Amino acid sequence: MKNYIICDGNKYIIEDDKIYRIFNNRHIKPTKNNLIKVKNTIENIGKDIFSSQKLNEIAKKNKELYKIDILPEVLERMEKFIKEEYIELFYKNLETVRFEFEDPITCNDSSIHYENGYHDSMKNFIHINAETFDCLKVYAKENNLDFSLVWKIALAHELFHLASCNNLYNETGYIYQGLIELNLNKKWQTPTDKIKYGIATSFNEGTTQFFACLIYALELGDSNFNSFINTYSAQARVIAQLIPLIGREEIKGAYFKNLGMGYINDKLIRIDNLKPPYNELSTNMGRLTSETLSDIVKNTSLVRIQNRLLSYETKYFEMINDKEEKDSLVKAIEYYFVGYWKNIDNMNLSDETKALIRENINSLNYLKEKQKTYHK
Repeated sequence: MKNYIICDGNKYIIEDDKIYRIFNNRHIKPTKNNLIKVKNTIENIGKDIFSSQKLNEIAKKNKELYKIDILPEVLERMEKFIKEEYIELFYKNLETVRFEFEDPITCNDSSIHYENGYHDSMKNFIHINAETFDCLKVYAKENNLDFSLVWKIALAHELFHLASCNNLYNETGYIYQGLIELNLNKKWQTPTDKIKYGIATSFNEGTTQFFACLIYALELGDSNFNSFINTYSAQARVIAQLIPLIGREEIKGAYFKNLGMGYINDKLIRIDNLKPPYNELSTNMGRLTSETLSDIVKNTSLVRIQNRLLSYETKYFEMINDKEEKDSLVKAIEYYFVGYWKNIDNMNLSDETKALIRENINSLNYLKEKQKTYHK
């Protein structure tokens, strides 16, 4: 275990029995209250502070799990959510995980300068950009949220990537993580492979962020759950709308069993004549992860995504007879709607896209009116 820990959203280094806070590659003496928290965190190393016997056993073998003060709580939430069916892979990957908190000022890896955090599937490292804490603190303040909660969700996001990463196929050159199939030697061989990778990444990140928020849904509350998705806002809301169509356990199975996008498409075929893997929903989801496309293109893709979803949702609404199921479907569409609601005339979008926005709003209003008829 390296000679530093993360406590209360700060990085501390232990040198010659002294504790310093690291800030912009400078050693700063911590305040008295911070010092007490850090010392308490250090004293917990090697103790049974985790929620299950299995986690305590793993932590004693891999003391990296004592490095982050909030990790016991986050792992407890995840353990309850993942449950027995998918838990063994989670435990297995925790046995070898390493945490790296990189300072962009001194780190030679250029990706650290723009990545807030990521899970390295090949090495089973979770990398966190040290500046992430400052970004999360600003985000928490702007959204009237507790920083600790924001940090826990951010850490849970990377741990869900870890929990769904199956490297049993290492000898063939492939790793499976969530809904993504990764070639260790090359991410893609052809332009088509690149498109497929972008689509899977978009769905995978959306599912990952939705799960991370879901285990803290009570703390976030209704007013913040939908808005607290940060980078993957649209992707996570799409997954939330797919759950009434496909089922939460089915989405979890696809993610933790690495069943891929083919499984998602197969589930949607029963609703609409979907032709995988390049249907309109998937293609536009793939565009959301692009680093080269403009915001106008991505915003247009959002509108098209919601339009396609409404096509499935309208047909599914007519297929089901259960009143509560219909209510849940309409509530999910309204709550997790992607695309835009108002002020579209002043937006920098084409007339065709604005017309599609109005069509989306009309489709939702149609479903809400139909919903009322089932309550009379």
